[in-house]
Amino acid sequence: MKPIIQASAPGSLMLLGEHAVVRGSLGVAVSLQARVYVSLKARDDNKVLIQSDRFGSFQTTLAHLMSDNDAHAYTLGTLRYFQPILHHGYDIGIHSELSPTHGFGSSAALVVALVSALQQACQLTKNAYDIAAIARTIIIDVQGMGSGCDAYASALGGTVAIRRDEKNHVKAQRFDILPPLTAIYTGYKTKTAIVLAHIAEKEEKNPSYYADLFNQIHIQSQTGLDYLQDKNWQALGEIMRAQFTLQQALGTSDNTSDSIMNVLDDLHDKTGQPWGAKISGSGLGDCLIALGNVPDAIFPTPAWPNTAQCPLVLGSGGVI
Repeated sequence: MKPIIQASAPGSLMLLGEHAVVRGSLGVAVSLQARVYVSLKARDDNKVLIQSDRFGSFQTTLAHLMSDNDAHAYTLGTLRYFQPILHHGYDIGIHSELSPTHGFGSSAALVVALVSALQQACQLTKNAYDIAAIARTIIIDVQGMGSGCDAYASALGGTVAIRRDEKNHVKAQRFDILPPLTAIYTGYKTKTAIVLAHIAEKEEKNPSYYADLFNQIHIQSQTGLDYLQDKNWQALGEIMRAQFTLQQALGTSDNTSDSIMNVLDDLHDKTGQPWGAKISGSGLGDCLIALGNVPDAIFPTPAWPNTAQCPLVLGSGGVI
């Protein structure tokens, strides 16, 4: 009987630096306890059978991995990366504890876990940083753009800060600090690739305006990372609130996100918490994250019945 290879990686949330991090600036992400689990079983032919509890089944061959099957795009993209050294097909099982609509880094977690499993299958030895770097390459290939911040958070676990140096190399730093976060789901998600392309198109039309916005986000992220390391939650919350204002200027907020933010601002004025909030992820949907306490009964609201306060447990473990 052929052995079954297993690997898993946690989801993640962006804490600071969305969109600017795609352009090489600082980005900060935090890993979750919830994971994506992958299993691989070698076949005697070149068929690839994918079975996902979230996206159903799909069948192809090693020679036909350029499918336009959007549901399994990240799985197929990972297989394409390893295609030159794959000598037979696989049965691939995918179980996800993460909703693909909430913006919890489920795609990055899947890629990180599958990279790890395929490395084991091909008898390659790589550490978590190498896995993250490979996953970043794959994600950018699938999406067209991306930072890889979520991939590094999934691979390393904990709180992770990344930036690109003058040679365009990614530098990652891990911290054993988990801020007290609450997530509020908008009720919908726009695909990351669509949002990235939307912002890139606007940037092309007004480069100086967007360069200034991205620079402001970078400076705030640097300051916010300092506050995070000091566990100065009130100051970090102020940075998050300031970044939300810049997200509005970027065009990644919408009426729902603005309304959620207004509710959180009113709660802060009455109780002193949450200390701050912002969109986590590419925006135009996804989740907002609030730093500090948000009572359970706040969301959904009568005006926004599709919003939801999501159970959120952060974790320090990375890929295994």
